[in-house]
Amino acid sequence: MKGQKTACDYCKTGFIKKRENHKYCQSKCRTLAYRQRKGIAEPSFLRSRGVNKAPQSKPAELITSSQVQIKSPTDGLLLIEQQLAYYQGIISDAGANVFPLYMVGVAGAGAMSGKSSVEKLALGLLGGFIGEKFDVKRKARIIQTAHENVRVLKAQKRNLIVARNIAKQSIKIGAAKEERKGIIKVIDTNTYKQKNIPSLGMKKNSPWYFLVGDPAQNFCVMLHGLPGNGKSTFSIQFADYFQNNHGNVLYIASEQKGLNASFQGLLNEYVKSNFDISNDVKDHNYDKILQGAKDYKLVIVDSINHIGLTVKEFEDIREKSPSTAFICIMQSAKDGNFKGSQEWAHNCDIIVEMNKMIAHQTKSRYAPPAQIPIIR
Repeated sequence: MKGQKTACDYCKTGFIKKRENHKYCQSKCRTLAYRQRKGIAEPSFLRSRGVNKAPQSKPAELITSSQVQIKSPTDGLLLIEQQLAYYQGIISDAGANVFPLYMVGVAGAGAMSGKSSVEKLALGLLGGFIGEKFDVKRKARIIQTAHENVRVLKAQKRNLIVARNIAKQSIKIGAAKEERKGIIKVIDTNTYKQKNIPSLGMKKNSPWYFLVGDPAQNFCVMLHGLPGNGKSTFSIQFADYFQNNHGNVLYIASEQKGLNASFQGLLNEYVKSNFDISNDVKDHNYDKILQGAKDYKLVIVDSINHIGLTVKEFEDIREKSPSTAFICIMQSAKDGNFKGSQEWAHNCDIIVEMNKMIAHQTKSRYAPPAQIPIIR
């Protein structure tokens, strides 16, 4: 139960649950538990530092691809829309008292048990009153169950929309063999499997590959964490690696506007390459970023909240800069969650949370959960 004290499933430390399914006391334990279940070995550069240490145990059996039934996102969305309509109809009907089952049944039973007309009327009214009380509880259960199903279905709908958008983007890559069936443009599975879909080419011996995998060239990272936990330090180190190995970087330093001594100190400590920095707030807006982003292979926005970009504006920038990767730094609230719409989390490819100078990757389309220290 939310607010209840419980023990972490991994380290057994006591903590207060923030939600019903809260199992781990921190991101680190969630990451370590996942890697332990999947039997994923840690790389040598983490073993030497004592990061990601997990007790040895037999890895859980993996589900093979033949055991998973994959459905079309479009078909899934149609089914979910039908189920949503069903449960929303139940909520509407229950609110209008369309289900007076106990009131009618108990009233009828009371009337039948009476001997005279007066008794039948009196017992029928009494039965109806008692039945109505049961109906109130029954209606509350019906509405609660329907609302819960609607919440789950809406979450599934969001995931299917993301999957459908990814599929659309993948089909556009390369000059695929195509044909038309009716009004729908398609590519057959054999052709799809043979397509050469380029990735960034992240160096496999680097901590960055361990953290996020080898993403597409236009990947998007959402980076968040409380102040002082290493968001800018992470971004500067990644920018230095990217500039040296993959292409030109633009760092939009909105929160370190002008000439900032603290930011300069980070550059002196961690940067050996020569990437571009935008520190003039007049350039930190949708129109300027839209025009300039396509000239770079990586754009780091520090921060989305400070500039005030909306989800729609940012998705428009991404669409018109198809060869550019982005790191979006998000400010965090006091509870540790990022500020802003959940659409930021749904739309990005990778989520990294900074906590005490350790980068916790909690979502990646290209790698399992992982963590690395960023001061080395």
